Amino acid sequence: MTEAPLIALLAAGRASRFGADKLAAPCSGQPLASHAARAVLATGLPALCITAPGPRPAWLPEGIPAIANPAATDGLATSVALAAREALARKAPALIIHLADMPCVPAALLLALAAVPGLAACHYPSGRAGVPARFPADRFAELCALTGDRGAGALLADDPAVLLLACPAEDLVDVDTPVALARAEAILAGRRM
Repeated sequence: MTEAPLIALLAAGRASRFGADKLAAPCSGQPLASHAARAVLATGLPALCITAPGPRPAWLPEGIPAIANPAATDGLATSVALAAREALARKAPALIIHLADMPCVPAALLLALAAVPGLAACHYPSGRAGVPARFPADRFAELCALTGDRGAGALLADDPAVLLLACPAEDLVDVDTPVALARAEAILAGRRM
């Protein structure tokens, strides 16, 4: 068994609310998803990226293996389940689920999730638990059983034992619309100043 958790960067969504390939959309001088991928690489943790079928995304660094999800059109849960099956195969002690359309999540937040024991998630301003989130190996079977367009959020919401990590709201921007893309770009530009 490996000591470090596996990070799964999920990038197989349809981007239906965005109206285009949002992961390749320009954001602060590079493709949107490259920000999340760079943060994953910066952790030094083992990682993989769940992609839609087709060519490897140009924004995905060579240091992160890509696994195509043949059932991507069936919803987000299929990508979560595929990542959990890969974590099982690798005998990972835990799986960190991260989304490629969250460009403002820093490597430090992913490392904080990796360092805590058990089930852990980001504490959103709304009060809910959400991704990025850490699932220990004893929860992989539940992740593998997920179906539809809901990710692992239901498992987080129903578990009173989930450890919530305090996170700045700006770290948790999820780009689903052009307006959210502009907000993420402003946050990233502010961090470079």
